[in-house]
Amino acid sequence: MRQLTATMRSGWHRAGTVGRLWWSALAAVVVAVALVAVVSVSADLSSQPQPAAATLPASSSDAPPAHPGTGRVGAGASTPPAMAPTMAGMAAGAPTAGSGSGGVTTSNSVCPNVNGADVMSNGMVMAPVPSGPPTAGQQAAANGLVAAVAADIPKYATPAVAESDGFTPATNPNGRYVHYLNVATVRAGDVLDPEHPSALMFANTVRGPVLLGAMFLGPAPCQPGPDVGGPLTDWHAHDDLCLSGGEVVGTTDATGTCATGVHNPSTYFMLHVWTAPSIASKYQFQADIPRSALVPIIRTGQA
Repeated sequence: MRQLTATMRSGWHRAGTVGRLWWSALAAVVVAVALVAVVSVSADLSSQPQPAAATLPASSSDAPPAHPGTGRVGAGASTPPAMAPTMAGMAAGAPTAGSGSGGVTTSNSVCPNVNGADVMSNGMVMAPVPSGPPTAGQQAAANGLVAAVAADIPKYATPAVAESDGFTPATNPNGRYVHYLNVATVRAGDVLDPEHPSALMFANTVRGPVLLGAMFLGPAPCQPGPDVGGPLTDWHAHDDLCLSGGEVVGTTDATGTCATGVHNPSTYFMLHVWTAPSIASKYQFQADIPRSALVPIIRTGQA
């Protein structure tokens, strides 16, 4: 290495002033060309489209657990836990499941006065309805009820507005699917009045609460409301809810016992009318709706 360095120095001195200037100019040109190349490459890279940041899917824990659907009205194989609006002596809109989870019987532990009721294995009691398809008049009446509800309840676009008009959350207001109950309407026995629904259903979504529809309760405990739509408007109740402070806090175990709260068999029958387009188009009047219908609403805020 020392010999190579000495040789280069000797050659540099022998080159003279003119030679040294020539080699210096050549080196400067080489450096300039290299710098231009680097800048060009950098500019080209910066002009390329950058990959978008990866969007992680919402955790599966965000989605409500599934339960089999009732199979009585509408379609759907699974459903989230539908929260229940309640007050002392009332149970409504509880977690539901149906024939897919173990069949149907005709012996119910609540409301034995309702003859011909179908009792689902999870405690849902389906009131009897006329057999066969709906008549033209029944279909028209059902359509009229849906249209009236859709026209009247948008004024309750948010839970805050609903609360200002007497509705109160019957379950955890921070839950994914919440019912707001108007106790005064229920006590007045005001049945199927689109301007005064017994309860409202909201989904808590990534963009805030979204109104899903209304629910109507019968005129008194163990009294289904009128089947205005024949087999379409099937009223249902529940015989396995555990209540505490007017809210549903769970369901009874296999022995009919509540781990929390108390079991109140004096239940109201109820009817859902869905106004959220994605639900109403497929599951109108259905007592429960499938998870596949709720999860997109919760994750997007679009009904």
